[in-house]
Amino acid sequence: MNVTEVPVELSPFMAMQTFIVEPVATWTLEQALLFPWLFIIPAEILGMASSALIYFLGAQDKDLPYGKTTFNKLGWTDLSYIWFNRLVVLPFISWLVVTMVWNSDAVVFKPEDLTWANGLGAFLVVFACSDFTYYAGHRIVHSNVRA
Repeated sequence: MNVTEVPVELSPFMAMQTFIVEPVATWTLEQALLFPWLFIIPAEILGMASSALIYFLGAQDKDLPYGKTTFNKLGWTDLSYIWFNRLVVLPFISWLVVTMVWNSDAVVFKPEDLTWANGLGAFLVVFACSDFTYYAGHRIVHSNVRA
């Protein structure tokens, strides 16, 4: 039985988001325009919190190349890349993840089916793979080697 078949009373806020797990072809224009913001806004909030920590706790020896103590400004290419990732890549990757998780038989939806292996163990494997990809990608992007 799919989770959508279980009768559950949803709050209006949660009910507004149920379209996410339906095929994209059934979405209205408003839903298609809303979807990216359901991921962009929380990501921006977390980003602001992270930036605030770096700003207030940063020091010259620990600062980022474009931080408060180096006084380096981001260029047009840097800002274009950042905004493209925020407005296009993040929502697209989020849509892929939601679609994959919802349609996967490997995902456990019932709490009684949750075990240490398919819960914490699976989370650690996915997190390690994700973090390695993030780390390797950023090492390449931020390397000083120019072609």
